[in-house]
Amino acid sequence: MKKRDGFTRAFAVFAASLAFSAPASAAFIAIDDSNLNTITINAGQFESGFWVNGNLLTSGYGTGSITLIDGTPITISGNWIDLNVTGAGTTIAMLFAPSSGTSYTSGMLLNAATHSYNHGSLSGTIEGYDPSVNFATTYPTVLQDGHMETSSLPYMSISFVSEATPVPEPATMLLFGTGIAGLAAAGRRKRN
Repeated sequence: MKKRDGFTRAFAVFAASLAFSAPASAAFIAIDDSNLNTITINAGQFESGFWVNGNLLTSGYGTGSITLIDGTPITISGNWIDLNVTGAGTTIAMLFAPSSGTSYTSGMLLNAATHSYNHGSLSGTIEGYDPSVNFATTYPTVLQDGHMETSSLPYMSISFVSEATPVPEPATMLLFGTGIAGLAAAGRRKRN
């Protein structure tokens, strides 16, 4: 009887040490598009893998980072432990525009669902800022002013830092204004 009690206690201590040996953590995606030429994606804690443009970036409890050229569509997908609570057909939209409306110049659209026992999956597209392209959308947009947007799914956090919409520097504005004034003066002289 004493042997069994000793075994039971030893097993309980072993199980407790396993429970407390690895701290609980959640999956994350952090997108930084604050640079005018590049976009950086950081991700971690995707137990079954996280892919960028079809290439594995990280898997398990590790983290990974990749910096890509801005202005080209980037596809991402990943699988993480969500304890079966994400549900089906969940959409995350973080869309940035110089002004609000029905188009955006950068952002992300992700679709997520629980796809198998205790695992969620997500896939979607990230767009880095391209001033020459406006993508049509029916989702709400936010001002593209360099702030961070955040969202979450069960056991996952998502953040996206947008570029600030480029504003001409004062010297450029002065030169532009002088040119306009010169054209107006030339037009007046021509009429006289």
